Amino acid sequence: MLALFALGVMSLFWMAVVAAAILVEKVSPGGQALARVLAIVLVAVGIWVATSPAGVPGLKEPSRMQIAR
Repeated sequence: MLALFALGVMSLFWMAVVAAAILVEKVSPGGQALARVLAIVLVAVGIWVATSPAGVPGLKEPSRMQIAR
């Protein structure tokens, strides 16, 4: 629930996507297998973002603020 709250603060779309995945996992008879597939996909995407963030479409790197001295 904490992850859904954090996602909701950042993006309602991604919160809805994750909530739908959780719902399908809990309701469907093959939810256990779906959970494993989603876990593998999410780990792969996490590794992709960590290794080459510039290659991920739609990902914006935060700009560095100029510190006035």
